[in-house]
Amino acid sequence: MWPKYDKPFFFHFRDMQTFSAVTVCMQPEAPDSKKFRAGLACCSSIDNFSKKIGRNISEGRANLGNTTIEAKDLQDLKTKAHQMAKMAEQVYASQRQKQ
Repeated sequence: MWPKYDKPFFFHFRDMQTFSAVTVCMQPEAPDSKKFRAGLACCSSIDNFSKKIGRNISEGRANLGNTTIEAKDLQDLKTKAHQMAKMAEQVYASQRQKQ
């Protein structure tokens, strides 16, 4: 059961091998909804990681509503955020290799 919560959840993940970071925002669609709009902000190894900037960027992208996920509880939400961060890291790594 979800508490009534209308503020976004933020998760910050760092990859210590590449020193990159990903911030994931999960914005509830409604205060009692299990559906969330998701947004990501990726920070490369040459950027100076800032949680504040990551929160602003990821929240703006979540508000666009392009990606929606459903979670049964907070742990499931965190797991899905971590999976999204891992996918973003893989895309970032593959693009780095092309350069």
